[in-house]
Amino acid sequence: MTNRMAIIGLTLLAVLLPGASDASVIIIKDLPFNVDGQLPSSEPDIELVNTTGLSESSLYDVTQGLLSQHTLSVDGFAAYFYPAVGLQGGGLDSELITVAETRLRVLGVQGRFGAELSVFDGLHNVGLDFSPGTVNVNNWWGAGGSPAQTAASIQMDISVSHVYRLVLDVAHDSLDLFVDGDHIISVDVPDGGFDANGFEFGDGKTAAGNGADVEWDYITVFQCSDISGVVQPHQSSERDFRLSVAPNPFRQTAMFSFHLIRPSHVTVAVYDILGRCVDRLVDSPLPAGHSDVKWSIPFTECQPAAGIYFACILVNGKSQMTRLVRLK
Repeated sequence: MTNRMAIIGLTLLAVLLPGASDASVIIIKDLPFNVDGQLPSSEPDIELVNTTGLSESSLYDVTQGLLSQHTLSVDGFAAYFYPAVGLQGGGLDSELITVAETRLRVLGVQGRFGAELSVFDGLHNVGLDFSPGTVNVNNWWGAGGSPAQTAASIQMDISVSHVYRLVLDVAHDSLDLFVDGDHIISVDVPDGGFDANGFEFGDGKTAAGNGADVEWDYITVFQCSDISGVVQPHQSSERDFRLSVAPNPFRQTAMFSFHLIRPSHVTVAVYDILGRCVDRLVDSPLPAGHSDVKWSIPFTECQPAAGIYFACILVNGKSQMTRLVRLK
């Protein structure tokens, strides 16, 4: 069990934070929003394009590890661009697989593109946006910013937090959407001749009546050459068990909670960003129902440093990983 848990931990880390164990993976940008008060524009390669006439701090704020967007009743465009507004030199290769992942919940939305994440690899432009009760998967035809084409619209509860992952597989001209680890849909993506390179997120619509209130947990964009490094085959379904961590971010103590639909052998461990197990909390049979496990970090010189960690649960050969942040 110990060796299997370590292997799954390393595999999931390669999926959730590529580059930890696979040299063929290139991290384009990782935005954890883990420093209170530090807005994305404080990074030298991210620029806010704001036509609302309001200050950035009235539209966005970072608290408790979340970037909160407040543009539901705001007219105008207020989106972040990497690298800067020109969307040139973002480092994406149009011949590699591109993955964009975010965890967010939409508290309220009007119209289209008030909450969006779009990625440009120099040839393709793909993305997600949200409308009431719906997540939309988009691709773009033609060059020069021609209008977005919605490839698919999926009805779901967007008011709760989900992990959305877009996978652009250029070798097969396909775009796949995963939600909480489950494959939702695959659509075709034609070559569009769109020469922008980078990504944008936030409120991308200028028209009145379009906007959103959103809690962004993190955004990660990366590329790889092998599709097997993108999809984790043993990832859990929400129906199997639900691992949550609170508070998150935390300082000294975090509570891990999960629910088993049947008695099972459960392993819960915490990994750092290099895939090293820093603590093993559970490795034993547990009854069906709700369980809470506390992770308390001792006040010693050897305690885990502040930063990003991953809590991993393994139940009956299926695993789930949750990102958590330890504050100083």
